[in-house]
Amino acid sequence: MSSSWSSTQAAAKLDSTPNDDKSIGIDHVERCAAILQTKLTMCMNGAGGQAPVLVATGKQAFDWSTGARKDQRIAEVVDKVPGDGTRECVVLMDHYTLGNGSNVGRAASLHGAMDKVLNEK
Repeated sequence: MSSSWSSTQAAAKLDSTPNDDKSIGIDHVERCAAILQTKLTMCMNGAGGQAPVLVATGKQAFDWSTGARKDQRIAEVVDKVPGDGTRECVVLMDHYTLGNGSNVGRAASLHGAMDKVLNEK
């Protein structure tokens, strides 16, 4: 069975595409930061002001969310909406569990991420 969906591109490609597209007026990071700000605001409003648990699926997402990247715009949104210091609470979950992994593997990985958050409080 053929699918139009493809797996995540290599990290090098994920690094170069935003820069290449920015030269033609498309700023993926700005767009993603705006979407994230809206989603975090909606989550907090729906939970009575309670900050959501942020689980970054993969090292790239974790680095963007925690400010490990040179471009800080995503991490700034993570701190801006829930409050300063939120980026330090982002939980890393292995990326491979979301692709070809089994449902059991995905559930175990999500459980591990949530368990980590709950046991740190």
